[in-house]
Formats: sequence, C-alpha cells, structure tokens
Amino acid sequence: MKKLIMVILTLLISVNAYAITGFYKTIDDETGKPKSIVAVYENNSKVYGRIILIYDEDGKVKDTINEKKLVADKFKGDPSMCGLDIIYDMKKDGNEYKGGKITDPKKGKTYTCVMWSEPNRDLNVRGKIGPFGRTQKWIWIEKKDLPKEISKITFDKFTPSIISTK
Repeated sequence: MKKLIMVILTLLISVNAYAITGFYKTIDDETGKPKSIVAVYENNSKVYGRIILIYDEDGKVKDTINEKKLVADKFKGDPSMCGLDIIYDMKKDGNEYKGGKITDPKKGKTYTCVMWSEPNRDLNVRGKIGPFGRTQKWIWIEKKDLPKEISKITFDKFTPSIISTK
C-alpha cells in the first residue's frame, strides 16, 4: 500500500510540474491579431516551444507544421518557420520556468527567457537581456479548438531541434 501511495504521489507531482505544456496562440503586439500557435512541450525534464501554425495579417492560416511553406531565413540552413523550436531548455523553478532561451524567428535574435502561467492557463513569456525585456501573454487553446489544419497534431513525440541563428 505504501508503494502505491508513493507511485500516485510521484505521478501527481510529475503531471503538475509540466502543467504548462499545451497549445498557445501568440498575439501580435502592434495589431492585436493572432500571429501563431506554439506547442509548448516537455522533453527530458525541460520545456520547449515549437511553432506549429502561422496566421496571415487577416487572421487566416498562412502556414502549418504539416505544409511548411515559410522559411526562417535568420537561422542556419534556412529551416521552415513551422516546426522551429523558439523556446528551449526551460526548467521549472517554483512557479516559473527559467534557465532557457527564446528566439525571435523574424529577427534571429535570442534572449534569456522566463515563463509563468496564470490561473486560466494563459502563459506569460518574457524575453530579456539583463534587466530589460518584454512580456507577451500567450493564450491557451484547448486541443479541440485548434484550427482544422493542425487539429490532429500531438506533441508527445516531439524532440528538441535547436537550430542556431546566422
């Protein structure tokens, strides 16, 4: 019985430790319109974020991880924008995730990153250089509410693929 209780507690702790995983819609700071959907996933006790969909200026689907039309030309090898890990090596530290990096795929700039979730599961993502930085709120999306173009995506088999900027 004691072993069973320990197993259950371990499972509850590990599930709670990565409650941050899921799908998030990013919003353009200037227009207030949807910009992309990022899958935040866990691998080997670290958290990563992968672009899986990009919207156009009118809020219509422009590119997906299934089609991969757009190129991330600020990265070595010019990989596809969808499928790119832009958040990597984040570790849980209390109520935050720290120690990793975030890359702006349009500028090719990399920053230190801090993330924390809100009670409604929205995610605050802060990229910074020293004490200066900018925080974006990413909107949590339930899998059933994903656009049809990516509705069958799961991140349980994602493995990190960190590509250097040029």
